[in-house]
Amino acid sequence: MTRDLHTVVPLLDAACDLSANLGEEERYRRLLQHIHAVIPYDSAAFLRLDADGCLTPVAVVGLVPETMGRRFAPAEHPRLRDILAAPGPVKFPKNAQVPDPFDGLLLCDASAEGRVHACMGCALRVQNETLGLLAADALAPDAFDGIDADTLGSFAALLALAFKTANLLATLQSRSERERTIARQLGSEAHERVGSEFLGASPAAQRVRADIALIARSDLPLLITGETGVGKEVAARAIHLRSERRHGPLIYLNCAALPESIAESELFGHTRGAFTDAREARAGTFEVADGGTLLLDEIGELPLSLQPKLL
Repeated sequence: MTRDLHTVVPLLDAACDLSANLGEEERYRRLLQHIHAVIPYDSAAFLRLDADGCLTPVAVVGLVPETMGRRFAPAEHPRLRDILAAPGPVKFPKNAQVPDPFDGLLLCDASAEGRVHACMGCALRVQNETLGLLAADALAPDAFDGIDADTLGSFAALLALAFKTANLLATLQSRSERERTIARQLGSEAHERVGSEFLGASPAAQRVRADIALIARSDLPLLITGETGVGKEVAARAIHLRSERRHGPLIYLNCAALPESIAESELFGHTRGAFTDAREARAGTFEVADGGTLLLDEIGELPLSLQPKLL
């Protein structure tokens, strides 16, 4: 009974932290710390499985800070590969000669010669979807001898649910931000940038209208040139309204008024912490305009170093 309570109480504390108003990384770190009350590890890591199959640390305890900047390819780390492939928790034999991915990274022994001796881990899955893995390591070879592998599995289930919830919230936040950005841009410019038809019945005006009708059928990028005031934006709007993208947004961006220091972020977005003032993730205009049309006015004014990235 004592051992059961010893396991249940940290699990309850961990469950409480899932609903606490904490940052994502801090929430995961607290969950890892609750695990320590049951599993006497020297280090623990929660790694996310990315779309390319690599593992990226989301939160670590007991590992050097540089660990957070690394990526681990399962093909290069047999223990991580085995954890991902196993249907449940894995406890590696003490005499296993397979190298540990965290050798030399433990804070308590970060020397190049320092080797992890005890290792156990569990894949994080929700409804057969593998989200990442939880790994715990210790220098003492017998550190995990008295640990029931199912205990690690219970914490892994909590981490998997927390991560799945965080992903859903991030998706909803990104969608909400995109909709707000579209509404803000369309609303602020609606009264300034009206009109999508060329006036006039001259042969030149008729040729322009015919070209617009032809071009609108294509999804190819289009360069519209002409002197100031000839109606380049009117042409862009006419093309958009006649295209298959007409139900999507038409996003306008004046490249000439874009400071070089934030131009790349404005176009392609950024993640939280990407630079000093990046307090939260932000979608770029390319992502916001997805499914619609992006009008880059004065595109030739973009920094030369940035123009190739548009390709």
